[in-house]
Amino acid sequence: MEKIVLIVPYFGKLPESFQLWLNSAKANRNFQFFIFTDDRTVYNVPENVKFYYESFNDCKKRVQRNFDFEISLENPYKLCDFRPCYGEIFSEYITKFDWWGYCDTDVIFGNLSKFVTKSALKNNDKIYTHGHLTLIKNNEAMNSLYKMSNPMETGRDTFYWKDVLSKPWAFRFDEYPGVSLVAEKLCVRTYNKIDFADVWRKSFRFQSVFKQDGYKKQIYQYKENSLFRISLCDNEICFEEIAYVHLQKREMCIANKQNIALEDIKELLIVPNLFDFDSKLSVDYFEKNTKNPLKNTIELKLLKSVIFRKIKEFIRVRLQEREFKKYKKQAGFYYSNWLIEENQIYNNQ
Repeated sequence: MEKIVLIVPYFGKLPESFQLWLNSAKANRNFQFFIFTDDRTVYNVPENVKFYYESFNDCKKRVQRNFDFEISLENPYKLCDFRPCYGEIFSEYITKFDWWGYCDTDVIFGNLSKFVTKSALKNNDKIYTHGHLTLIKNNEAMNSLYKMSNPMETGRDTFYWKDVLSKPWAFRFDEYPGVSLVAEKLCVRTYNKIDFADVWRKSFRFQSVFKQDGYKKQIYQYKENSLFRISLCDNEICFEEIAYVHLQKREMCIANKQNIALEDIKELLIVPNLFDFDSKLSVDYFEKNTKNPLKNTIELKLLKSVIFRKIKEFIRVRLQEREFKKYKKQAGFYYSNWLIEENQIYNNQ
């Protein structure tokens, strides 16, 4: 098996459920995970996960050393746009690896090796196209792929890479229409099968970003180091194994967390805004957790984070829209409306 490392810089307090992330990483022994953080919370850390403690300012200096122009990295979220550069930024850490990559902390991994197979690694130079998990072949051409992003060469629907790294806005350069679109235009061999679940963050009920998967109702179960999408087929529970689930910035609660050490959790149900290790899976349980929340008898606090975030985003987007439109006009390139609507970088984050 080829050696793979995922690089995860995270500054600020790690999510309350981060031990569950570590648990799911532990089961993937063919993958190494390097966490760069200033959070010194004590976790039960598996052997394939290594912490490197540094301040955000030290990280910023590390990034700046790789470029001969002034970068824009005023807050940790902006690191997402630098992810395609990690092969160069963290080059000293990845010399022994055949692949490097990046991922989010709001995911739960299943058995990744069932999907990222020897065949997939042999026949591709890039695995997946989204920021929540991407793997890149560790060679000079792929490590510098991001520098090929230039509207004059890769099309007006791509960004100039220096623009991305020197402007304060979130371009989502780690996925589409960033380096993944560039890879597509340059015919880079890419494994892009949707064998994971990406949960739409604007819906309280679990709904997939990818409508073509056909699941109107779904929850997830982590069991025996594997992850399953749960649905109903003719009023019976159906299981589909998936690589991972991306929970898209949801503020997930943990059921009765005072009653068990999180590192001891081996089986878990994942339902809207809740990691549940107390309940048993049944048709009734599925129906209860896939109903419209306004028609269900759930605690209002589970809706609070979703409603508050929508209001907060609306205000922030309107404040940023004028400035970003001005930049679009100056750049003279085409930028789709989602970049304004989805922009997440603000001075107070």
